[in-house]
Amino acid sequence: MKQHLSSLTTVIVVNGKVPEPRRYEQLASVLEAARIDDFDVVLVANGVDAAVTLDLKEFVSQVPDSTAVFLNRPQTGDVARLVGIDHAVGDYILFTALSEEEILALPDLLEPLREGYDLSVADPLEGPLVVQRPAGTRFLLGTYLSVYQLLTGKELESRPTGFRAMSRAAALFVSANPTAEITLRARDLGPGFACITRPLLPGHAFVHRPGSLRSNWSSGISALLSTTSAPMRLVTYFAAAGGVLSLGYGAYVIGVYFFGRNIARGWTTISLQLAAMMFIFSVLFLLLSEYVLQIHAANPPRSLRHLVLRELRSPLSRRSARLNVVDAEGRFQVGAPPELLTNVTKTSA
Repeated sequence: MKQHLSSLTTVIVVNGKVPEPRRYEQLASVLEAARIDDFDVVLVANGVDAAVTLDLKEFVSQVPDSTAVFLNRPQTGDVARLVGIDHAVGDYILFTALSEEEILALPDLLEPLREGYDLSVADPLEGPLVVQRPAGTRFLLGTYLSVYQLLTGKELESRPTGFRAMSRAAALFVSANPTAEITLRARDLGPGFACITRPLLPGHAFVHRPGSLRSNWSSGISALLSTTSAPMRLVTYFAAAGGVLSLGYGAYVIGVYFFGRNIARGWTTISLQLAAMMFIFSVLFLLLSEYVLQIHAANPPRSLRHLVLRELRSPLSRRSARLNVVDAEGRFQVGAPPELLTNVTKTSA
């Protein structure tokens, strides 16, 4: 049995150019033809300048049911999409760049959602998608992916997030996950979520703009430290090994004192003092790292709301009674039904 797509929120990340209102009208026509009752758009302004800010204000004033969210500093595209999830109100969420190819392929992308799938991802029509990167970047990325899989046991998706749609349940699962930035790229969300990947777009429709080496390095280290405790666990192992070696060295010094010959005066006491100090330091590092691991395990997923600088909402709406109140016949209703208010008034009288 096919499901009905009651409402859908389109999330668009704006880095430098605002989508043309006519392009959104094309999207609205496709969504109306797909029999989606309610739809809106959330534009996430990712550290834009004054000119783009003015264009966004103009867009919001012209396009009904649109919202512009401004981030206080540039973020990666996936972080901006997570902010868009936080501001989405639809039962389904669509990530798109609003290109011509994506608008044409939208009905085929949404069809699996009607069949009950929670995630629908677009793939190239012919052959695998190859993201063009410099040789040095490919080497560093491959090394990072291998190290991450070794430490966490999870395989990362090296391709960009791209054109995809998901249910609200899947979106909330992703945004609440400590590895949200990484999980957002996943093609399989695990047990409980049905996911599908379909060839829908030509290869040239997948536009990827790699960031600088500094930003990629910063994002990678941040993702690694925030999603796994393996580096701190490695510190624990080093501390334990240091303590064992210190005890072994202390035993060696005592053995030399009793069985060695021509031992310099003061060598034994200084060596034992150094061994004892290193043993104490190792125990301290071991305890501190364990406490940090406990704090890391109990720490909830970080919030993205502090990134939002301001929010603009369109005064226009495609539905005059666009609220989350529905009467018994499935029609949108402003507030409580009139007959209920009449009965309450009579009872009070």
